Amino acid sequence: MADAFNFVDILKKKMNLLERIITSTLILNGEEAKRAKVIYVRRQSAFGNYIAGFHNCEICFLQFYDDDDDECLRQLKQVFPRAEPDENFEPAQRELRAILKGTELDVLVWRELLKIDKGTTVSYESIARAIGRPKAVRAVANAVGRNNISYLVPCHRVIRKNGELGGFGGGVRRKLKMLHYEGVKI
Repeated sequence: MADAFNFVDILKKKMNLLERIITSTLILNGEEAKRAKVIYVRRQSAFGNYIAGFHNCEICFLQFYDDDDDECLRQLKQVFPRAEPDENFEPAQRELRAILKGTELDVLVWRELLKIDKGTTVSYESIARAIGRPKAVRAVANAVGRNNISYLVPCHRVIRKNGELGGFGGGVRRKLKMLHYEGVKI
């Protein structure tokens, strides 16, 4: 783990991965994901530690963790069993293509998440309506929860229709921190 001095040095040399923009998506099926050669990096951010995985310079995984990365690595290896570390990797471009691995509904929901503007929130119900499945609110919430590319595919911008935060794989406190960083008042 980098100390504060090293972290500042890293930020000067490398663009923050969390400031990248997803410009397009590609879908991998289960067999393709099992065969995919994925490299991953561990990084720190204002929101905490995270692991980011890449296949051919395209992001396919980004999850946050607190002190122990074991669960995060288990999740990565569950989807991409051939994942290997490369702490020196840094994608050259500001704009990234995201590789989505999920069910048809998952991918539909995640593509809808990419349409949510920074600094705004939407409800699970509005996502369900937007994808043409207004009665599938619970299924939409589950798909949001299965998002493997946290923050960049902005699942943190989805809240309950009553204004409550709802859940978040990285923890509700982290979700609130992300929303405040983006200017959302909750």
